[in-house]
Amino acid sequence: FPAVTGIMAGANISGDLQNPSANIPTGTLWAIAISTVVYMVMAVLIGAVVERTEDSSKGLLGDPLIMVTVAIPYVGGPLVLA
Repeated sequence: FPAVTGIMAGANISGDLQNPSANIPTGTLWAIAISTVVYMVMAVLIGAVVERTEDSSKGLLGDPLIMVTVAIPYVGGPLVLA
């Protein structure tokens, strides 16, 4: 969701562009591509670092805030919740 609002904000500044008819589609496609890559990389990284257990109350299936669980030792937990 934050990636999409950023893309829309970029499209709203069309008055500041020299060639809006070419720059807006190009910028929007680049923003979608970069956002997709970032989300895919995050999914792979989280899947790689989370422990695999038989217990369904832990890990990717049981912990809905797995990003906070992984990020807290590196002081990123509050930023994930923000």
